[in-house]
Amino acid sequence: MRYALTFNSKLNAKNQFKSGIIIKQSQFENYVEYYNESKQRTEIEMDSKDSEQLYQGFVSWKHRFNKDLTMVGGLHSMYYSLNQEVSVEPRLALKWRLTDKQSVNAGFGMHSKNESLLNYSVTDSLGVLVNLDLKLIRANHYVLGYDYRISERVNLKVEIYYQGLRNVPVIDDVTNSYSSIDELDWFSDVDLVSKGTAQNYGLEVTLERFLDNEFYFLANASLFESKYAALDGVSRNTAYNSNYTANFLIGKTMKIGKAAKNRTLSIDSKFFLSGPRGYTAIDPVTLERMNDQRNETKGDPIFQMNLALSLKRNKGKTTRELQLDILNVTNNKAKLNEYVTQANEIVAHEQLSLIPNLTYRVYF
Repeated sequence: MRYALTFNSKLNAKNQFKSGIIIKQSQFENYVEYYNESKQRTEIEMDSKDSEQLYQGFVSWKHRFNKDLTMVGGLHSMYYSLNQEVSVEPRLALKWRLTDKQSVNAGFGMHSKNESLLNYSVTDSLGVLVNLDLKLIRANHYVLGYDYRISERVNLKVEIYYQGLRNVPVIDDVTNSYSSIDELDWFSDVDLVSKGTAQNYGLEVTLERFLDNEFYFLANASLFESKYAALDGVSRNTAYNSNYTANFLIGKTMKIGKAAKNRTLSIDSKFFLSGPRGYTAIDPVTLERMNDQRNETKGDPIFQMNLALSLKRNKGKTTRELQLDILNVTNNKAKLNEYVTQANEIVAHEQLSLIPNLTYRVYF
């Protein structure tokens, strides 16, 4: 369950205040068992039951120094029931309008995040929850941006950013490279300590044409680094550190047929390109992942094109829609990782192949 209450107050043309609270409550019961082939028996990996509450409060102040310079500052606080930890986080942002079409912005903020609920749910052989002492992950965010309104419908935005994280859960072993921030599987089943670090930084450029005359496009490109360090002290790539990504979305809606005012055809397409992600190679002898070479093996660059065709018709008090979605139109099969089969063979884990999906909807 989630509850939220927000209060807004405008004192005058230069000052606005906003405050609020957010309460999230949930109960969980996790049970996982698996068959241990070496011991020829079923073993329980997780058996836990508890509840959690996350309380958040915030207050912000927006002040206009003049028509060109605006500041937004405030505090955000959190309390998480499972580890009984409190955080108080200052945040500040400035926006300076250079001309009618150009502006720059800068911001700083401290942010906290509770760990995955599944990691809090890990139990020892006696059924005791061993990760309830994990601290909130803390992060300092810095951003500097430039905004240029090229025309009434087209906008360019450029940002550089840095994010430094601490209290990242890692295994309490100076020879182990595991960090929860690097998780690709759904959870860890080990005792963790909040002693890891991580950092992300990069440059992002976005060119957008806002929807007008039933046409739009959005182009986005990012260059970045994503690193982490466990207790072994080695700075490593995270599994998400592909170094670059690019997205391009484009769409057009048009009226068709004799009853043009009642029938429309929409064509939308998305192109995605990413550099190769790192993964931890599997030892061909032991068939275990090589912990000292975590994320050092590169997969293939990833390319995916998605296409959506939608035919809508208004008739009476209903709207009928026939839609065809095609994921990975080019059927690209980039290697993402590798895994061991039940036959003890190492095979490539590839991106999903071409997937068509046809739907028909009636809106009343």
